[in-house]
Amino acid sequence: MSDTQTIAIYTHLLLKRQKMVKGAQSQLKAMVQQARGAGVHWTDVQAALKEYEMSADARRERAERQANVLTALGVPVQLEMFDAYVPRDNDDTAQARRRGWYAAIHDTPCEPPYPAGSAEGQAWMAGWHEFHNALTAFMEAKDGEAA
Repeated sequence: MSDTQTIAIYTHLLLKRQKMVKGAQSQLKAMVQQARGAGVHWTDVQAALKEYEMSADARRERAERQANVLTALGVPVQLEMFDAYVPRDNDDTAQARRRGWYAAIHDTPCEPPYPAGSAEGQAWMAGWHEFHNALTAFMEAKDGEAA
């Protein structure tokens, strides 16, 4: 391949990539405008995305740092009241249970990614059903209040 052909190919790929970037930028601008129209600030969206990408341990560490700051300022903080919702052990079954919760949160069908008879598969199913049952009870209670 000659140098001219190589340059032409790279130029073509660069232009194609620039079009993709411009398309993504226009989509982002449209989403920002839609969020603003709904009264949502873009910084809130960025914070939510950052929160979603953080691991559970990182969220816990950040919450503890924030609690330490509040305690130093004299504000009473009771982080231990949330211990039931924060898994403390990091074994495979606890991780599978958390993944079951996340799957139910995202409305994924109850099909564990683990072998059916394994401890992880059972933990995943337990987590999925635990969240699904809690959500169902919440929705029933909310419907009962509305009636």
